[in-house]
Amino acid sequence: MLLRRKLKIFNVFIGNHNNFLLIIVSVKTHFSIKVKFLC
Repeated sequence: MLLRRKLKIFNVFIGNHNNFLLIIVSVKTHFSIKVKFLC
């Protein structure tokens, strides 16, 4: 029951911060590409 509640909260969080997460992912991929070019 606690796990289900946590999942519900997590789903709400994902829904509200979907764009924010996408920005983080894009920044991370951009950074990793930069590192690959530098190294």
